[in-house]
Amino acid sequence: MNGRLSKVAMTDKLFKLKRELDYKCEIGEMGEWECVGAKKYLNKAFDTLDEYWQ
Repeated sequence: MNGRLSKVAMTDKLFKLKRELDYKCEIGEMGEWECVGAKKYLNKAFDTLDEYWQ
């Protein structure tokens, strides 16, 4: 391992964060405005990641 993070690994980590965020928003652990903001910026991270080749 060379210390680099592949696009596949990063995508997997982002999806795990998204599932965790969805769960916390569903059970009410986070407020509505927190959920909206977090989802917005998580989607921006996905968009940025999609700009790169594998």
